Amino acid sequence: MEMMSMKMMMTMCMEEMMCKMNNMKMMMDGMMEMKQMDMMGMDMDQMMANMQQCDEMMTMMMGMMREMKQTAM
Repeated sequence: MEMMSMKMMMTMCMEEMMCKMNNMKMMMDGMMEMKQMDMMGMDMDQMMANMQQCDEMMTMMMGMMREMKQTAM
């Protein structure tokens, strides 16, 4: 039972990460487009802050997953 809930949590984490990664990809594409059009619709600082947040989230997830793996062993 314990293992099952862990597996469920992992799956949810993975889905969350995929969402985040897709968002990051979309943001990157957006940045490229903005560069091409040479107009900054969104504040660059704001975008960088968002990227930073995504990065921190990913790092946290990775740490959690590593811990989960260890407890699962």
